[in-house]
Amino acid sequence: MNRLIILLLLLGIFSCTQSSSKSKTEKLHEEKNTKVEFPYHVNLPDNGKDTLNLSKVSTEVNFVSLETNKKSLLRRVYQMEMNDTLILISDLRRLLLFKMDGSFVKQIGKNGKGPGEYIYVLDFQIKGDTIYIASSGKRSIIKYNLSGEFLEEKKLDALLAYFSIDEKNQIAWYDRCEGAIKFFNQDAQLIASSKFETFLKGRDRFTWKDSYDTYFQRSDSSLLVNNYLSDTIWSINDKRKKPAFIFNLGNELLPVTKQVGYYNGDFNKFERNASPYQKINIIHSDNYLMVFKKSWIEDDLNSIYLHSFDNQVTQKYAVPFVYDDLISHRCLNIRSELSQNGFMISVINAMDLCLDMEETKTVQEKLNPQTKHWFDKMSNVKEGDNPILAICRLKKR
Repeated sequence: MNRLIILLLLLGIFSCTQSSSKSKTEKLHEEKNTKVEFPYHVNLPDNGKDTLNLSKVSTEVNFVSLETNKKSLLRRVYQMEMNDTLILISDLRRLLLFKMDGSFVKQIGKNGKGPGEYIYVLDFQIKGDTIYIASSGKRSIIKYNLSGEFLEEKKLDALLAYFSIDEKNQIAWYDRCEGAIKFFNQDAQLIASSKFETFLKGRDRFTWKDSYDTYFQRSDSSLLVNNYLSDTIWSINDKRKKPAFIFNLGNELLPVTKQVGYYNGDFNKFERNASPYQKINIIHSDNYLMVFKKSWIEDDLNSIYLHSFDNQVTQKYAVPFVYDDLISHRCLNIRSELSQNGFMISVINAMDLCLDMEETKTVQEKLNPQTKHWFDKMSNVKEGDNPILAICRLKKR
């Protein structure tokens, strides 16, 4: 279940990191002599094609079958972070560590209210060899190393739901009540606050929690912030914000007066009124921008846009998936909120995969060797197994 509704008497939070006064992205485009000036306007077309082939945006895809046993069984893939060798997954209740080949390593921490324990994993980040965890019911940041050893827990005057760790290992949090991004040092002391806009104006008692919402968008070189209520994605540099990307979303944006806080806890009425409106996530690389659009209410994407910085052309694909023409020859539903570090991520349900494999068994003998090898590998998957990750490396110049 990708969408959860949480009634919070506390505040929602954004995550954030810090960068230099002139972003690395701007410097990169200057070096490559491409015509990118900020704010950068992107017009999302109304019409488009039916299929986006993976080969257009990706050089390779790796299918990872996550080991399934009593200790590693996942309820869902709620959040995922990875480095070159490890994959860390939250199913909201637990934080599980896997190797890149899918083999299970261990659970990080455990459930509880004691030091280093967590109730629900609201958010987590990996910085170097340190894991930072924010738990429900705790105003603190919990630290573990990648070996699973508890390091420390620092008290904060905030309940973190979305946060990031910057290059100086500072913690950044978005305070919706005050409309500000707040920065904490490693001792959990508030060191700076950067004013942002706020829309709720005292109506933040009720919060719509959607696992799609990352607020801080995926970028190779900049801190980008999207509040889902504006046509602008902001860049945060030196604790100040400025417009980075502006989209022609217009009447698709959720109006202020239709936010969940105006419905006094009547979530059914909010769903009916908010469903026509749209929100977007992006993946920003040095040569193109991928834009993923979905309804405020529906779980699945309804459109994917690919914008090229080289020719400044935006192509719409009116589908919620990317077609893998490289290996599996199946539709991959991209989870933009999981995508990271130059990779797109798709999560494949094991039962769905088994059904698809059974239906295509008669044509497997006609497949090319690479695809046949994939079928052989996936034939070991059972219906009750953990999900399979499709990790797609994005193209670079």
